[in-house]
Amino acid sequence: MIKHKIPADYLKQEERNGFTINEVMKRSWTAYLEILDDIKDICDKYSLKLFACYGTLLGAVREHGFISWDDDVHLIRHFMLPSLKAKA
Repeated sequence: MIKHKIPADYLKQEERNGFTINEVMKRSWTAYLEILDDIKDICDKYSLKLFACYGTLLGAVREHGFISWDDDVHLIRHFMLPSLKAKA
């Protein structure tokens, strides 16, 4: 399900930090956002904690989005083993 309203000019090629970002890269970023929304819905439904990590976290903090040359998403899920949870 598409939840994000993408501006018409978003897919236009542009330069960021000396890197050319073409339409193909921007379409993949758009697909990642849609997939991440679905993953977030699943995590919310089952009370799972999920965090961005590595380049995905760096881009979110430093670039307020994706890193110009990054073409993947990294996530990590927090969990506790039952034996550790009982002792805590």
